[in-house]
Amino acid sequence: MTSIVLLLALWLVQTWGGSTNVGSSPSRSAGTTSLEQKMDSSPPPFGYGVTVQLQGQPVTPLLNGVIGMHFNWVRQPLRWQDMELAAGQYDWSRLDPVVEEVNAKGLHLLLVIHGTAGAELSRNGPPAELDAWVNFVTALAGRYAGRVDAYQIYQDPNLSANWVSPQAYVQLLQAAYQAIKSASPEAKIVSAGLYPGATEDGLAAMSDVEYLAGIRQAGGANWYDVLGVHLVGVGNGDDLDYHALQQDNESPIWLTQVGWACPLAAQEAAGECEEQQAAFLIRAFEMAEKAPAIQVVMVDNFNLSTVTPSDPAADFSLIRADWSARPAFLQLAQMRQEQVPTPDG
Repeated sequence: MTSIVLLLALWLVQTWGGSTNVGSSPSRSAGTTSLEQKMDSSPPPFGYGVTVQLQGQPVTPLLNGVIGMHFNWVRQPLRWQDMELAAGQYDWSRLDPVVEEVNAKGLHLLLVIHGTAGAELSRNGPPAELDAWVNFVTALAGRYAGRVDAYQIYQDPNLSANWVSPQAYVQLLQAAYQAIKSASPEAKIVSAGLYPGATEDGLAAMSDVEYLAGIRQAGGANWYDVLGVHLVGVGNGDDLDYHALQQDNESPIWLTQVGWACPLAAQEAAGECEEQQAAFLIRAFEMAEKAPAIQVVMVDNFNLSTVTPSDPAADFSLIRADWSARPAFLQLAQMRQEQVPTPDG
């Protein structure tokens, strides 16, 4: 039976309430939970997260939806070109309220830095100007020191559309690691999640296992605290074999993109697919919870369907374009509600 808390969470997600006004800079209010406080409060050893598009969106109700699911991590994609509008001139106006509100609600925040800027501007391509890249990530980490728990450096670099060689990626990763740690030493650095497909499908320029081997051969393991893994459901949902990525791995693993796509454009035929989506995500959590190396699982995604419904990635969303909940939202929330102790329990 769907509980009152789930119905309340749905109502909060669909209600355009709360302030999203931009402040001049992120300030720590009386209700804000600092990183030190979050660490002192002994967060659970296993993290439950979801990718949420928060910039320019109704931040408060979206985060209330995350809290209603009893999730404690928010993953926020961040494109460099959206932040640096001119050389050395950064626009923090959309990110400030996101960081402020995530902290005020005591949630953990992972920012995913990707894209590029300047003369080499492209949709998803890797930064070619390392000096400018270092300046940007230094400014970013310095502004949000103590408020952003982790940074993921790039995403799917082995995809043909985003292609950057493992050696070049390690250069990018090392530069980001050193810059961020200098400005925010406590922040964790997460390696890019890799597209989990073989080259035969035409999407990957190199398989995830081969690419990770290249990263390690280039010394990349020295430049991340956490190994990021991208896990997407295919076929009948049995493709949960990420064990090859754990070979000789000495770092914790975060599954930073775990998802199953159901077309938004064919809702009348989406029922079976949406049930498969829910079953896949529940099973992914159940398997990950039993793997000692895995610390966090993040579902991809919460609400891209309401932001850019034409984007193919919107088909992975937990809510539909009309803000109604898919079965995966309800079942994940129910799973977590059964795991979280009641106040009198």
